[in-house]
Amino acid sequence: MSLFPAPKRVDSKELGEAEFGALLLYIEDKVKFLKGKCRGIREDLMPKWVRIYRGVPSEKAKTWPWPGASNLVIQVAGMFCDELLSRVMAMYATDPLFNCKLLGDFDEQTNNSGEDQAQEIEYFIQDCAYEPEELDLYRVEETGFSSAIRFGTGVFKFPWQYVVEKQPIYIGGGTEEGTIAKYDWNNKLVKRDGPHPENVPLSDWSIDPKWANLNQADFKVHTLHLDYYQLRDWKQHPDIYDAEAIDKILGQPDPTPEYRRQLEEQKEVDTQEAGKCADNYDIEECWFTYNKDGNLIRLIAYYHVGTNTHIGCIYNTYPENLEPFEDAKLAYDDDTYFGYGFAEMLESYQREVSETHNWRIDNRRFATTGVGRVNKNSQLSSILQLYPGVLIPADEGEVEALNFGANAMQYGIEDESQTLMLAAQRAGVDPATGGSGGGIVNSKKGIYSAQGTAMSMQSQNNRNNLRMSDMRSCHVRMGRKILKMYSYFGLGTKIRKYGNRAEVIKKALSNYKDGRLGLTIKPATASMNREMEKQNDILLSATLERLYQADLVAMQQLSTQGISPEMVDLIKKQIRARNALCKSLLRAFDKQDYERLLAVPQFMLEERKNGSTGATKGAAPSPFSLTGMVPGGAGTATGSVPVQ
Repeated sequence: MSLFPAPKRVDSKELGEAEFGALLLYIEDKVKFLKGKCRGIREDLMPKWVRIYRGVPSEKAKTWPWPGASNLVIQVAGMFCDELLSRVMAMYATDPLFNCKLLGDFDEQTNNSGEDQAQEIEYFIQDCAYEPEELDLYRVEETGFSSAIRFGTGVFKFPWQYVVEKQPIYIGGGTEEGTIAKYDWNNKLVKRDGPHPENVPLSDWSIDPKWANLNQADFKVHTLHLDYYQLRDWKQHPDIYDAEAIDKILGQPDPTPEYRRQLEEQKEVDTQEAGKCADNYDIEECWFTYNKDGNLIRLIAYYHVGTNTHIGCIYNTYPENLEPFEDAKLAYDDDTYFGYGFAEMLESYQREVSETHNWRIDNRRFATTGVGRVNKNSQLSSILQLYPGVLIPADEGEVEALNFGANAMQYGIEDESQTLMLAAQRAGVDPATGGSGGGIVNSKKGIYSAQGTAMSMQSQNNRNNLRMSDMRSCHVRMGRKILKMYSYFGLGTKIRKYGNRAEVIKKALSNYKDGRLGLTIKPATASMNREMEKQNDILLSATLERLYQADLVAMQQLSTQGISPEMVDLIKKQIRARNALCKSLLRAFDKQDYERLLAVPQFMLEERKNGSTGATKGAAPSPFSLTGMVPGGAGTATGSVPVQ
């Protein structure tokens, strides 16, 4: 079992009657204020934006200019939303999903070195992210980032959950007539013990729009929609919820919100079903900061607006008072919290290109519709219907073809193409082939240079990168919060499956918790040229190999009998210079663990220990031990450590 602390209720005995009453009034005022502030987005804009993304026409069948006229909605917003989402989710196409880098110093002689810990954390977080019973991040992030792209804002929530189920174990019996099979019901199966990421629909999220940043907001509300049985089960947790308050709420269900009803009707979901499962209860889960006698405390409260009932209030038990929420934006707005999504950004373009398309189709249909005029004194109109190839027994001029809409056939798609081009420029989603062909050395042979490819990828799709930057940042922030939860609350029984790696993972989480290990988590993205990184590492290994050989030759020279002090001093300076240059080179190649990749001679270790960097002039050189200075020994690129 994890180390998640038991919740602690906030009550009048601890705060006092007056203070506790003031707290409840504060919660009521804040919830009603924030839900009123976000009513426009919840009830008006969200259903409208959903229709724009899905391309749902404002009326099911048009009656003008005639019944059954063209009624197609060109899904401009949906097209760009899906295109950008596919590029954001490309981060799952590369390993590792989170790139952890060592920032601290550790004992390099142990198996729990900082580099090993960072690497094991990469494997651990990635394993949890893909596991459906653990984080299931792909599904969650795809939904949340899709919300950010469509509506401008996507919200994630990942509270810690501990779920245990009873599992019957068959122990025998039932083989003879009249006997009953026996089962052991004492076995417990831990289904979930860790963070459980889910999406918070924007229609269920209330926050003061004046705060442009999530961390600035002092009060956040997540509306939970529960049925009768879900709310009733809350009474099984008296350490959090008030059973009497729940019984009061169960007798007064809330009506289904209009915006949710509209969304369900678009999928033809029957909302007229009766019964307790059809009862809806809107419980406001509030995460907020409260000022008590000049001290700020973090609280979590549950409140029902319909009956003005407080269900419970507890202290925030998450590490460092963190709140398990993160958000992603398509574009930041300094004036308001809510972002600017494609449904809002491209609404006018989508409407215009759809109207132009439908107008052109209607005109073409009208132009190809045969219209004839028959002499009013003729009887042909009552006995004859025109069709291709018909022979008409009529006098000259008795039947006349009218030329309606002949010019409509001349209209092309230039206007639609122009509007779509303007929409693409506004959306900032460049073609997927942008920058292709860059870095080519010989196009006929298909030879590419790593550096050329890197420069091409940096220069292409820069507007795409701008659009995706905050979603990648959200991926990072969420990963760091989840890692912090694991470091404080432990891994429960799941640590068993990691075998010999378990100790390294636990040590890494312990160091992360204590602040001795800093992990900078970055998202791997499709723009990361993994092939280029491998080529760079190959080039770097060749450079380090030359360094090792040069140091080996220098050490052999120092071991030569009768070498002059001036030569000793010069050789040592050259070794120090090469060492300093290679440190700078390794940093440039983003190798934070450069000390492990450089073989340091014994005299330099002694100088560092004594606080000296200069050579001792005039002293007779003494032979140096060459242990660890041969290829494949300590200090080479294979990951071993220098001689101490």
